[in-house]
Amino acid sequence: MADLKAMEAEIARLTAENAKMKAENETAVTLKLGQKGTVCMYHGGRWPLSLYASQWERIIDFIKAGKVEAFIKANEDKVARKAKS
Repeated sequence: MADLKAMEAEIARLTAENAKMKAENETAVTLKLGQKGTVCMYHGGRWPLSLYASQWERIIDFIKAGKVEAFIKANEDKVARKAKS
């Protein structure tokens, strides 16, 4: 009986740990190197965003210039936002 209680407690602990890790993973943004040398951004969506370094550099310059924020502000009434889970 004690073994059953210990197993149930361990399952409960692992279930809670798994739920915490899933929640953290949904909001975490991580980078990995792809097989073809691409830089892959994992962002909690279904698929990673995979681009070559030169493509990332152009996007970074675009973001630094404030163009993304300006576009979102100019279209605030039309842009969609994904609800946080």
